[in-house]
Amino acid sequence: MRATRLTFERVLRRPECWGLLLRFLVMPIACHYDLLSYYWAAHEVVYHHHVPFAGQTFGALYQIFPTAWLNVAWLWLIKPLLGSRDPWTDNWFPSGDVYQTSDVAWHAFVSLPNIGVILFLLKLPFLFGEWALIRWLSAVPNQPVARRRAAAFLWLNPVSIFILYVFGSMEIWVLVALAGCLACACRGRWVASALLLGVAGVLRTFPVLFIPALMAAAGGSWRRRLRLGLCAALPVIVWYAIAKLRDPGALAFIAAYPSHNFLLSLRWPMAVGADGLYPFVAAYVLVLGMAGVASKPSVDHFARTMTAILLTLYALSFFHPQYFIWCIPSLALLVAETPSLVALFAIQTAAYVLYTFQWGRPLAGYLFAPINPDAMMALRSPLESLSWFGPPEKVVGLAHSLLAGASLWMAYHVLQRRVRPVPAAR
Repeated sequence: MRATRLTFERVLRRPECWGLLLRFLVMPIACHYDLLSYYWAAHEVVYHHHVPFAGQTFGALYQIFPTAWLNVAWLWLIKPLLGSRDPWTDNWFPSGDVYQTSDVAWHAFVSLPNIGVILFLLKLPFLFGEWALIRWLSAVPNQPVARRRAAAFLWLNPVSIFILYVFGSMEIWVLVALAGCLACACRGRWVASALLLGVAGVLRTFPVLFIPALMAAAGGSWRRRLRLGLCAALPVIVWYAIAKLRDPGALAFIAAYPSHNFLLSLRWPMAVGADGLYPFVAAYVLVLGMAGVASKPSVDHFARTMTAILLTLYALSFFHPQYFIWCIPSLALLVAETPSLVALFAIQTAAYVLYTFQWGRPLAGYLFAPINPDAMMALRSPLESLSWFGPPEKVVGLAHSLLAGASLWMAYHVLQRRVRPVPAAR
């Protein structure tokens, strides 16, 4: 009996047990329509053997984003477990706009009798990806205590649980590539690290911003650094060249992708002429400059620069809720060495929750519609409940201002605080 009690207590002390429990609890009862929309694109291939092209609904996904094919492969594997009928029978995009999902189709889907099983299976690959991410990153710190801190942060931080298992975002795969990039850099395998950064740039375009940071962190001669930069850019160039050959309209689609303009969403106009200033661009150059003058290039500086770039992005540009998870891999390594960052992260996360109010009901009651579709979809959004405070733009602006202040203060702390660096391989 005593042995059983001791075993149970050891289980409770292990963060992965609590982390898995929280994930298992929310996986079958919550999702955003992003998850089901992307799987709707996969169902076109699996159920109807139709691969759309650019110009059709979700067509360019298959030419630009390789994760679309991962969704196809997984849906094909679990198709026998989803039931005899096609879950995506309704027209999800009656207007043809991929950003306007039909509420009728959404209600019909979450009302399926086996919706809990469907959602659990659709999110199951995220667990596999997160397991690989945590395994790689928790092995990076030198000290056992730091390793436990990194693992605990990755398992228990609410941002990962919300974005991957409540929201149901596909961001996990780019995070796995970034985790591999950091793990290889820690082992002095800078070429492999650069290639994995390029793979991350194929999965999502934002990791391209980290190429100069990797070049600065690797150290050595400028010729060596340029070679690493070319290694990081190579997967992106090759993938887009293949996409261009397969579908001439693919690159035009990616160039016009709305999220690419988010970095320039904040502009300060000058009093004279058409001149203006983009704060994120200026802050990005400043962060790279601070990284470039670091006395000892190291993996620590690489992780700090990555984190600072993303924090300035959150502060000085518009971003979708799922993008907030991008900072988790590099931040986990910093938390492992500097636990005080957890307090700043908690403040930032609270401001982030307020920031998400601008998406209204789809990021409120709709998330938990599988529990009770009629009741949950009828709930007012937090922004509607705060109408007494002022117009929506005032509430959203104050929320982003709080988030900006917390993020910039955290970026300053990340760049100024110095811990013992991991020497870069020469």
